[in-house]
Amino acid sequence: MKIWKPPTCTAAPASYRQTDIIGLTHVRIRKHGEHLDQPDRDFLAERKPLAKHIVTNPPYGRGLADAFAKHAIRLTRETGGTVAMLMNLAGLCHPLRHGFYVSHPPAAVYCLDECICWPYGDPSRATTSIAKQRYCWMVWKHDHTGATELHWLSTRDHRQP
Repeated sequence: MKIWKPPTCTAAPASYRQTDIIGLTHVRIRKHGEHLDQPDRDFLAERKPLAKHIVTNPPYGRGLADAFAKHAIRLTRETGGTVAMLMNLAGLCHPLRHGFYVSHPPAAVYCLDECICWPYGDPSRATTSIAKQRYCWMVWKHDHTGATELHWLSTRDHRQP
């Protein structure tokens, strides 16, 4: 199984850089499939999918997470693949995203009890508001029918000592 993990960060698109997604998912990708890291490519400029599935922690701010999700869904429509994005949980209820989620409902949303995303991978750059944010994995499957499933995940067993 080929899985494309586009480069991610909180900087502008021209300076995307590689970061890790939540450990459990990253380990499963490496164990069960070919993992395509592409740190020097501009994901939003891609016109053809590099793999069937796309899994990433998209950059946040300036509408980039939304752009990543929409573009990944477009690309995987061609492959019939799955899209999984680590998104800010509060974004599920944002009025500007309502139309998108109604027209492209995720198959499942996995709410994480704790997941802190450091700006540029640097904990010293985190503000109090960043530490209070909650995240979820949003999963889109092109063949999904029915309501979006909601699940809860604990990160406790996957934290590093």
